[in-house]
Amino acid sequence: MPSQLVTVLERLQNAMNDHNLDALVTCFAPDFRSEQPNHFNRVFRGNDQVRKNCTTMFQSMPDLQVGVLRSVQQDDTIWSEWHWLGTLHDGSRQEILMLRCND
Repeated sequence: MPSQLVTVLERLQNAMNDHNLDALVTCFAPDFRSEQPNHFNRVFRGNDQVRKNCTTMFQSMPDLQVGVLRSVQQDDTIWSEWHWLGTLHDGSRQEILMLRCND
């Protein structure tokens, strides 16, 4: 896998685990497109919305930690499987498995 794509995944993971919004937002292009086939009402464009979404996420889950379980690259596209774990303010634990595509 080209080191540039691996570096982006590492930067994204580190920024999320550090809750560093500025570093996290720089992992996304200004015209980033988020498509979520199971949640059509959550589609958005732009890294400004990434900042808004992640601000809310970090506030609601202050101990959030993430990890990349697997990743694979084809041409200039990388697919990655992520594990997210954290606690909401009401004390309930959240565990999320997510598949991402970055191109």
